[in-house]
Amino acid sequence: MLRSAFLLGLATTAALAIDIHVSPGGPIASLAAARDAVRKARLASPGEARVIVAAGTYALTEAVVFEPQDSGVSYEAAPGARPIFTGGRKITGWNAESGVWKVKVDPSWRFDALWINGRRATRARSPDSGFIQATGQPLQPLPGVEPTGEPALTLLQVEPEATQALEALSPAELREVNVIVHFSWDVQRYRLATVRAADGTLQFTAGSHRAFFSLEPYHNVVIENFRAALNAPGEWFLALDGTLSYFPRPGEKLETIDAWAPVAT
Repeated sequence: MLRSAFLLGLATTAALAIDIHVSPGGPIASLAAARDAVRKARLASPGEARVIVAAGTYALTEAVVFEPQDSGVSYEAAPGARPIFTGGRKITGWNAESGVWKVKVDPSWRFDALWINGRRATRARSPDSGFIQATGQPLQPLPGVEPTGEPALTLLQVEPEATQALEALSPAELREVNVIVHFSWDVQRYRLATVRAADGTLQFTAGSHRAFFSLEPYHNVVIENFRAALNAPGEWFLALDGTLSYFPRPGEKLETIDAWAPVAT
Protein backbone atom coordinates (compact mmCIF):
# COMPACT_ATOMS: atom_id res chain seq x y z
CA MET A 1 0.00 0.00 0.00
CA LEU A 2 2.80 2.43 0.84
CA ARG A 3 4.57 1.59 -2.41
CA SER A 4 1.43 2.31 -4.45
CA ALA A 5 0.88 5.61 -2.69
CA PHE A 6 4.44 6.69 -3.44
CA LEU A 7 4.12 5.87 -7.13
CA LEU A 8 0.83 7.73 -7.28
CA GLY A 9 2.56 10.79 -5.80
CA LEU A 10 5.22 10.73 -8.52
CA ALA A 11 2.60 10.51 -11.23
CA THR A 12 0.70 13.44 -9.76
CA THR A 13 3.85 15.58 -9.66
CA ALA A 14 4.70 14.78 -13.27
CA ALA A 15 1.21 15.73 -14.36
CA LEU A 16 1.67 19.23 -12.96
CA ALA A 17 4.23 20.25 -15.60
CA ILE A 18 3.32 23.65 -17.04
CA ASP A 19 3.62 24.78 -20.67
CA ILE A 20 3.60 28.51 -21.45
CA HIS A 21 3.46 29.65 -25.09
CA VAL A 22 5.00 32.94 -26.22
CA SER A 23 4.27 34.64 -29.54
CA PRO A 24 4.52 38.20 -30.89
CA GLY A 25 0.71 38.34 -31.11
CA GLY A 26 0.25 37.46 -27.46
CA PRO A 27 -1.47 37.18 -25.11
CA ILE A 28 1.96 36.33 -23.69
CA ALA A 29 4.28 38.26 -25.97
CA SER A 30 7.59 38.63 -24.12
CA LEU A 31 10.10 36.71 -22.02
CA ALA A 32 9.29 38.81 -18.97
CA ALA A 33 5.57 38.11 -19.35
CA ALA A 34 6.29 34.39 -19.73
CA ARG A 35 8.48 34.38 -16.62
CA ASP A 36 5.72 36.09 -14.63
CA ALA A 37 3.07 33.71 -15.99
CA VAL A 38 5.17 30.72 -14.93
CA ARG A 39 5.64 32.14 -11.44
CA LYS A 40 1.89 32.63 -11.06
CA ALA A 41 1.02 29.18 -12.39
CA ARG A 42 3.51 27.48 -10.10
CA LEU A 43 1.95 29.07 -7.03
CA ALA A 44 -1.14 26.95 -7.69
CA SER A 45 0.62 23.92 -9.20
CA PRO A 46 4.29 23.60 -8.20
CA GLY A 47 6.45 21.69 -10.63
CA GLU A 48 8.67 21.97 -13.65
CA ALA A 49 7.65 24.30 -16.46
CA ARG A 50 8.45 24.88 -20.09
CA VAL A 51 8.27 28.11 -22.07
CA ILE A 52 7.85 27.58 -25.81
CA VAL A 53 8.68 30.58 -28.01
CA ALA A 54 7.14 31.04 -31.46
CA ALA A 55 8.97 32.56 -34.42
CA GLY A 56 9.17 36.35 -34.52
CA THR A 57 11.13 39.31 -33.23
CA TYR A 58 10.91 40.21 -29.54
CA ALA A 59 12.11 43.66 -28.49
CA LEU A 60 13.74 44.07 -25.07
CA THR A 61 13.89 47.49 -23.42
CA GLU A 62 15.50 46.22 -20.24
CA ALA A 63 17.21 43.12 -18.94
CA VAL A 64 15.04 40.09 -18.13
CA VAL A 65 15.96 39.03 -14.59
CA PHE A 66 15.67 35.43 -13.39
CA GLU A 67 15.83 34.52 -9.71
CA PRO A 68 16.07 31.27 -7.69
CA GLN A 69 12.29 30.89 -7.86
CA ASP A 70 12.63 30.52 -11.64
CA SER A 71 14.66 27.30 -11.36
CA GLY A 72 13.18 24.25 -13.04
CA VAL A 73 11.95 26.19 -16.09
CA SER A 74 13.21 25.56 -19.62
CA TYR A 75 12.97 28.08 -22.46
CA GLU A 76 12.98 26.73 -25.98
CA ALA A 77 12.01 27.64 -29.52
CA ALA A 78 8.88 26.10 -30.97
CA PRO A 79 9.66 23.29 -33.46
CA GLY A 80 11.16 24.84 -36.58
CA ALA A 81 11.03 28.38 -35.18
CA ARG A 82 13.93 30.85 -34.98
CA PRO A 83 12.83 33.59 -32.58
CA ILE A 84 14.98 36.74 -32.38
CA PHE A 85 15.46 38.73 -29.19
CA THR A 86 16.80 42.23 -29.71
CA GLY A 87 17.81 44.85 -27.17
CA GLY A 88 18.11 47.47 -29.90
CA ARG A 89 15.96 50.12 -31.52
CA LYS A 90 15.94 50.98 -35.21
CA ILE A 91 16.93 54.55 -36.10
CA THR A 92 15.21 56.15 -39.09
CA GLY A 93 14.90 59.62 -40.62
CA TRP A 94 18.49 60.12 -41.78
CA ASN A 95 19.62 63.05 -43.93
CA ALA A 96 22.87 63.72 -45.78
CA GLU A 97 24.92 66.80 -44.94
CA SER A 98 28.37 67.43 -46.45
CA GLY A 99 29.11 63.74 -46.88
CA VAL A 100 27.94 62.81 -43.37
CA TRP A 101 24.58 61.22 -42.55
CA LYS A 102 22.70 62.74 -39.62
CA VAL A 103 19.55 62.10 -37.59
CA LYS A 104 18.15 63.47 -34.35
CA VAL A 105 17.36 61.07 -31.51
CA ASP A 106 16.06 61.70 -28.01
CA PRO A 107 18.94 63.41 -26.12
CA SER A 108 18.26 61.20 -23.10
CA TRP A 109 19.06 58.12 -25.19
CA ARG A 110 22.81 57.64 -24.68
CA PHE A 111 24.53 54.62 -26.20
CA ASP A 112 28.08 53.55 -27.00
CA ALA A 113 27.46 51.12 -29.86
CA LEU A 114 25.86 51.47 -33.29
CA TRP A 115 25.17 48.88 -35.98
CA ILE A 116 24.86 49.97 -39.62
CA ASN A 117 23.62 47.45 -42.19
CA GLY A 118 24.47 44.55 -39.88
CA ARG A 119 28.02 45.71 -39.12
CA ARG A 120 29.17 47.38 -35.93
CA ALA A 121 30.29 50.93 -36.65
CA THR A 122 33.33 52.56 -35.00
CA ARG A 123 32.77 55.31 -32.46
CA ALA A 124 34.69 58.38 -33.65
CA ARG A 125 38.26 57.93 -32.48
CA SER A 126 41.76 59.33 -32.72
CA PRO A 127 43.85 58.03 -34.26
CA ASP A 128 41.74 56.26 -36.88
CA SER A 129 44.10 53.28 -36.65
CA GLY A 130 46.95 52.42 -34.34
CA PHE A 131 47.58 54.27 -31.09
CA ILE A 132 48.74 57.48 -29.45
CA GLN A 133 51.84 57.02 -27.32
CA ALA A 134 51.65 57.97 -23.64
CA THR A 135 54.86 59.86 -22.93
CA GLY A 136 54.81 60.46 -19.20
CA GLN A 137 52.88 61.29 -16.07
CA PRO A 138 52.45 64.69 -14.35
CA LEU A 139 52.54 64.64 -10.57
CA GLN A 140 50.24 67.62 -9.91
CA PRO A 141 46.51 67.89 -10.79
CA LEU A 142 45.61 70.50 -13.38
CA PRO A 143 44.30 73.86 -12.11
CA GLY A 144 40.62 74.71 -12.32
CA VAL A 145 39.17 71.35 -11.26
CA GLU A 146 39.03 69.52 -7.98
CA PRO A 147 41.62 66.75 -7.57
CA THR A 148 40.03 63.51 -8.78
CA GLY A 149 42.32 60.99 -7.10
CA GLU A 150 45.94 59.97 -6.78
CA PRO A 151 48.02 61.42 -9.65
CA ALA A 152 49.46 57.98 -10.39
CA LEU A 153 45.90 56.79 -11.13
CA THR A 154 44.29 59.85 -12.73
CA LEU A 155 46.93 61.80 -14.69
CA LEU A 156 48.53 60.83 -17.97
CA GLN A 157 50.52 62.69 -20.62
CA VAL A 158 50.29 62.03 -24.36
CA GLU A 159 51.57 63.71 -27.51
CA PRO A 160 50.32 67.35 -27.32
CA GLU A 161 49.00 67.39 -30.90
CA ALA A 162 46.63 64.56 -29.99
CA THR A 163 44.78 66.80 -27.52
CA GLN A 164 44.43 70.04 -29.53
CA ALA A 165 40.79 69.40 -30.52
CA LEU A 166 39.80 68.64 -26.94
CA GLU A 167 40.49 72.12 -25.58
CA ALA A 168 37.57 73.55 -27.58
CA LEU A 169 35.05 71.27 -25.85
CA SER A 170 32.71 72.42 -23.11
CA PRO A 171 33.07 70.76 -19.68
CA ALA A 172 29.99 68.61 -20.41
CA GLU A 173 31.35 67.56 -23.81
CA LEU A 174 34.75 66.83 -22.32
CA ARG A 175 33.25 64.37 -19.85
CA GLU A 176 31.74 62.44 -22.74
CA VAL A 177 35.19 61.78 -24.18
CA ASN A 178 36.58 58.31 -23.50
CA VAL A 179 40.30 57.63 -23.16
CA ILE A 180 41.20 53.97 -23.63
CA VAL A 181 44.54 53.00 -22.08
CA HIS A 182 46.18 49.65 -22.86
CA PHE A 183 48.05 48.00 -20.01
CA SER A 184 50.14 44.84 -20.24
CA TRP A 185 47.17 42.46 -20.43
CA ASP A 186 44.02 44.53 -20.02
CA VAL A 187 42.37 47.76 -21.15
CA GLN A 188 40.99 50.56 -18.97
CA ARG A 189 38.43 53.15 -20.08
CA TYR A 190 38.48 56.64 -18.52
CA ARG A 191 36.44 59.85 -18.78
CA LEU A 192 38.08 63.26 -18.89
CA ALA A 193 37.82 65.86 -16.13
CA THR A 194 40.04 68.35 -17.94
CA VAL A 195 42.90 68.59 -20.43
CA ARG A 196 45.94 70.80 -21.03
CA ALA A 197 46.80 70.70 -24.71
CA ALA A 198 50.06 72.61 -24.32
CA ASP A 199 51.80 69.51 -22.99
CA GLY A 200 49.18 66.80 -23.66
CA THR A 201 48.14 66.33 -20.03
CA LEU A 202 44.91 64.42 -19.42
CA GLN A 203 43.18 64.37 -16.04
CA PHE A 204 40.52 61.70 -15.53
CA THR A 205 37.36 61.83 -13.44
CA ALA A 206 38.47 58.72 -11.53
CA GLY A 207 41.30 56.24 -11.39
CA SER A 208 41.44 52.51 -11.91
CA HIS A 209 42.95 49.81 -9.71
CA ARG A 210 46.43 50.17 -11.20
CA ALA A 211 48.91 53.04 -11.44
CA PHE A 212 50.12 54.04 -14.89
CA PHE A 213 53.58 52.76 -15.84
CA SER A 214 53.58 50.43 -12.83
CA LEU A 215 54.26 47.34 -14.95
CA GLU A 216 55.31 48.72 -18.32
CA PRO A 217 57.42 51.62 -19.62
CA TYR A 218 54.75 52.93 -22.01
CA HIS A 219 50.99 52.84 -22.77
CA ASN A 220 49.11 52.73 -26.04
CA VAL A 221 46.18 55.16 -25.95
CA VAL A 222 43.04 55.83 -28.03
CA ILE A 223 40.82 58.89 -27.54
CA GLU A 224 37.22 58.54 -28.73
CA ASN A 225 33.77 60.09 -28.74
CA PHE A 226 34.34 63.70 -29.78
CA ARG A 227 33.08 65.43 -32.92
CA ALA A 228 36.45 66.35 -34.44
CA ALA A 229 37.40 62.66 -34.55
CA LEU A 230 34.55 61.89 -36.99
CA ASN A 231 36.67 61.80 -40.14
CA ALA A 232 36.82 58.23 -41.47
CA PRO A 233 34.32 55.89 -43.17
CA GLY A 234 32.43 53.73 -40.69
CA GLU A 235 32.76 56.17 -37.76
CA TRP A 236 29.88 57.70 -35.78
CA PHE A 237 29.35 60.31 -33.09
CA LEU A 238 26.39 61.11 -30.80
CA ALA A 239 26.28 64.73 -29.60
CA LEU A 240 24.75 65.79 -26.30
CA ASP A 241 21.79 67.39 -28.12
CA GLY A 242 20.90 64.01 -29.67
CA THR A 243 22.40 64.63 -33.12
CA LEU A 244 23.74 61.31 -34.37
CA SER A 245 26.31 61.56 -37.19
CA TYR A 246 27.67 58.73 -39.32
CA PHE A 247 30.42 58.77 -41.95
CA PRO A 248 29.21 56.19 -44.53
CA ARG A 249 31.37 53.38 -45.80
CA PRO A 250 31.94 53.03 -49.55
CA GLY A 251 28.93 51.53 -51.27
CA GLU A 252 26.42 52.39 -48.52
CA LYS A 253 23.32 54.32 -49.58
CA LEU A 254 21.19 56.65 -47.53
CA GLU A 255 18.00 55.14 -48.96
CA THR A 256 18.82 51.66 -47.65
CA ILE A 257 20.51 52.39 -44.33
CA ASP A 258 19.57 49.93 -41.58
CA ALA A 259 20.73 51.47 -38.30
CA TRP A 260 20.30 50.05 -34.79
CA ALA A 261 21.48 51.11 -31.34
CA PRO A 262 20.98 49.46 -27.94
CA VAL A 263 18.23 50.45 -25.51
CA ALA A 264 18.51 47.53 -23.08
CA THR A 265 21.29 47.33 -20.53
